[in-house]
Amino acid sequence: MRYCFACILFVLFAANSVAQFVRPDWHAGEYPGRNELMWAAITLDLQSSFPRGGAPVVVKPFLQDDRSILPLKEAKFSDPMGLTRVSGKQGVILRTRDAQYYFDGETVAQASEEAEEEHLSFHGDEYAIRDGRLVRIESGKAIPVLDFGRDGLPDDDVRDIAISPDGDLYVATASGIGILSKEGTWRHLTGSNGGLPVNDVTCLSFADDGTLWVGTIAGAVRRWPHGEWNYRMGPRWMIGDEVVDILAASDGGAYILTKNSLTHLFTRKMTLREKAKHYDAIVQARHVRHGAVTGCNLRDVNDFNSWYMGDDDNDGLWTSIYLGAKCFEYAATEDPEAKRIAKFHFDFLHRLVTINGIPGFVSRSLRPSQDAPGGHEEYHYQGGGEWHESTVEPGWQWKADTSSDELSGHFFAWGVYYDYVAKGDPVEEKRVEELVRRVVNHIIDHDFTLTDVDGHPTRWAIYSPRLLHGDLLWSDQVGFNALGILAHLKVAIHICGDQKFKDAYQMLIDKWGYNVKAMFSKEMLPNTPNGGINHSDDEMAWLEYYHLLLYPDEDANLHWQYRFSAARSMRPEIPERSPFFNFPFAIAFPQWAHVADGVDTLRRWPLDLRQFATRNSHRDDVIVDPRSSRHGNQTLLEPVSMDERVPMKWNHDPYVADSGGDGRHEESGAEWLMPYWMAVYHKLIVEVGENEVPGHTDYIHEPPGTPRINKSR
Repeated sequence: MRYCFACILFVLFAANSVAQFVRPDWHAGEYPGRNELMWAAITLDLQSSFPRGGAPVVVKPFLQDDRSILPLKEAKFSDPMGLTRVSGKQGVILRTRDAQYYFDGETVAQASEEAEEEHLSFHGDEYAIRDGRLVRIESGKAIPVLDFGRDGLPDDDVRDIAISPDGDLYVATASGIGILSKEGTWRHLTGSNGGLPVNDVTCLSFADDGTLWVGTIAGAVRRWPHGEWNYRMGPRWMIGDEVVDILAASDGGAYILTKNSLTHLFTRKMTLREKAKHYDAIVQARHVRHGAVTGCNLRDVNDFNSWYMGDDDNDGLWTSIYLGAKCFEYAATEDPEAKRIAKFHFDFLHRLVTINGIPGFVSRSLRPSQDAPGGHEEYHYQGGGEWHESTVEPGWQWKADTSSDELSGHFFAWGVYYDYVAKGDPVEEKRVEELVRRVVNHIIDHDFTLTDVDGHPTRWAIYSPRLLHGDLLWSDQVGFNALGILAHLKVAIHICGDQKFKDAYQMLIDKWGYNVKAMFSKEMLPNTPNGGINHSDDEMAWLEYYHLLLYPDEDANLHWQYRFSAARSMRPEIPERSPFFNFPFAIAFPQWAHVADGVDTLRRWPLDLRQFATRNSHRDDVIVDPRSSRHGNQTLLEPVSMDERVPMKWNHDPYVADSGGDGRHEESGAEWLMPYWMAVYHKLIVEVGENEVPGHTDYIHEPPGTPRINKSR
């Protein structure tokens, strides 16, 4: 027992040792070989980690999936048998045990077409399926194909056959797809050999361009002609998982039949700008509450008018992310409507500071003192956190015990609002300056903590050297909190210029080595891939890195250390392909930037933001991690693509295999909009038409007064 305890102490000590015991003045002066050798090592590592690196990225219109679902039970159709193409028309014939119906993708009507047994001609031979076996028709007789194993079919349980446009015979079996070439040789398409997500295949269909659609016992799969796979399963796409039949459409979509639904999955050509308008419309329709922006709930999952919102612990953070999106949008487009909306949400953040009556304290949230049931607001007045009646605004309540998450969001939003919206408006500039000054004075005067109405620091907003330095309980957070307070002070110095803030910033560096601690802000216990990763911290850190990396420092070594910290923090984020993490990194490191990965995630984000249940733990093309997440959830060794998991905020763990619910919760889309507009403003992406040639893009926008970044690779 004593041995185990000693091991735990050693791990904690080791994790904390670099940040705690390196000389506090390490940022000053030159040490032989430090910059050159360390940066060379980082460069080699990052160059091998960013094979899709480089910015800007040219983005053309792309195909976006959407769907229309016909519930068979509501239509009073029973026992669906299969689908048949309609000659010369769009749509399909739905065959049931009792009748046939024509479905054009939206409406349904009774039909009279008769279905025939399907025979496929393959290089002079006729093939069909009889009693679950693949047979070859010779002189009217069915000869079973008995080639199984490595040089034959994957399984003797055969469900469907199809001829590919290049002339191969595809055979759907319970253990994958067997492919018979024109030369008479077999090969297999499975999860481990080719990327098929589910091996238990029920049906197949090819489009004329070679797009392959595969129905399985757990969803539908599309393979594009260039080899990319897309997995579609769960209530976002169909009712019931087992696919009875599938027919590929000419637009890259398909008709997907299960026992409970007929889905028309179709594609539409979109641009990222059009997608941004789509999500912004969702925000404005049902995600704004007294200036706050966050997710909403639906009383009826199929009725968007049944939406309602309540307070959220992170109202300030989520609103800050949307406000950031509107600031970048205004900076990029000069659209006065974007400026108006940005000011409206800044007013909410301003109100969170003033409503509590405590100079410089930032509230978590606010709400009316009394509920008005039946509308679009719904609160739980019994429990649910620490609430206080406002002495400043009678009839309103404010929420205390504010987290460092909130401060990260506020300081990020104040910085971008000041730089990109308020600049040039003396009244608005002064409002921002006074607000930032009030909050930062509170933090400094309360020993670098956010101190609550009870006179004690809130649980997480603690940046004090007295409380953090040498405390083993904070060993995995000390570097992270050091990064946060340095970023906040840097924003305050940029906006206010107060000597008090400059002195505090320098004191934390010179006396306490916060710059060194910040270099190792990304700490994980145990420090293994996906072990203990805290995505809430990651989300906060990249909001903080934005200003920390862009605002200039007189000390070149100090700026080097912030870059080291960002590069070190970015390394474990690479597999996640997150534009929220990738794009701030790309502004500082365009030569290593994996902007293309972030753009791919933006493209793949579902149009429908309801959180329907999505499963990936059963897939044959993934590897389940034997370790669980920090919340005990089953995880994957690598995250699946954004269109194959639930659209959530960036504090969500993308490694979690199965997530989501009944679809009654809807995200706002702000988590998509902020990185998109950041990329547009900073010229990380250049959007062009289908046949357009991109123009000159050899520059990156910077905040006012910031030195130009060298974009050379």
